[in-house]
Formats: sequence, C-alpha cells, structure tokens
Amino acid sequence: MRLTNTYGFSNPADELAFDQTPAIELHRSITGPLEIDDGYSLELTGSVVDARSGVGDTPGELAVRAATGDPEIEWGPPLTINGMTAFGRMRVQSVTGDGGIWLHRLEAHDNQKGCIRFSYVSGDGDRLPPHHGLVFGGPGVRIAFTSEMFGEPGYAQLLLGSDRRLFEGGPGRDEMGAAGYLRNTHKWKNINIRYREFMPVGIRPILVPVT
Repeated sequence: MRLTNTYGFSNPADELAFDQTPAIELHRSITGPLEIDDGYSLELTGSVVDARSGVGDTPGELAVRAATGDPEIEWGPPLTINGMTAFGRMRVQSVTGDGGIWLHRLEAHDNQKGCIRFSYVSGDGDRLPPHHGLVFGGPGVRIAFTSEMFGEPGYAQLLLGSDRRLFEGGPGRDEMGAAGYLRNTHKWKNINIRYREFMPVGIRPILVPVT
C-alpha cells in the first residue's frame, strides 16, 4: 500500500481544497510494508505487518513509513493499534494503543502524544510516547515465533518458550500481538485446570500443541 498526501488528485486546486483526513483501518489482516504519508491516519486491529524482518534481523526493514521523501527522515501516519505484530521497523507521526509487538525499532515523531500499553518493544533506540506495562527486548527476554514465514502453520504465532510476560502481560492479562484477541493464554490455563480437576489420581495428561 502506497498513499501520498496528493490523495490521488490530478488538479492541485482539488488537493488544496480537500480538508479531510482519510482513515486507513486494517482489521484482523496480514499486510506487507505500508508506505503512507502523514496526511492519513492508520489503525491496526489484530493484524500483522510483515516487512520480512524477523527475530535477530537488525536493524530491520521499514514496516510503516512515509510514502514520499527519504524514509529515514520523513514520518508516516499517526498510528493506533489494538493487538498488532510488526516484523520490521516503524517511523510514524505518533502512536497510541495496546497489545503490540514491535520486533524492531519504533520511532514516534511526536512522543508527547498518545500512550502505549501492555506491549513489547525492541529496546533498540526506540522513540516512544508515554507508556505503561511494556516489555523491553534485550538480554534475558526471549521472543520467538512458531514460524516467521507467511503461509506456514503457526505464522506470527508466539512460540510457547517465549518470555512468560509476552503471554500474560498483554491486555486482559493475555498475550501480546496480533493473536491476543483469541485469548489463547486463558484457554491454555483453563484446559490445564480442567484436566487437573477431572483426571483420575495417578494419571498425568501431556498436552501437545499442533502449531
């Protein structure tokens, strides 16, 4: 997706007269890199933005950036998230929301606006707004995915061996990232509780997740 501040108008007068802010909303979607200028707003809900930069790929490709100008200087759109996983860096005008996973650097131009809550950030030179309940990447914090390849089973799914805070520190005490709305942490805990309650004495079930 590439959207510039010309909004598709061929007549400069039409562009000048246009005083709206188009809203781009992605709901439970998977997308490649987004090139969007700051004249738009971007909302990501339960979605994956994949710039083909996985765990350990540094500094990482840009997953959200401005559509025009130097991508390392210009800023993308104001961003709102509600459960999101980004395989790549982001340079946005501002950012707010909860339940995000940013594997690579997140930079907000206006870091006095918005608030990030219950999310994972890389800890690699991030430029963040006010925040609460964040997990910062670095030594001692393991994050991995069942698969980082689109189309494979378990794509963008947190591996069970990842840091426990990624599974329990998201919104509603559940997991962070695009799949948080599934409430998998609660499901996993509940099924273990039920097995302990109803299995005969001396029998111990072993649960094996398929993906």
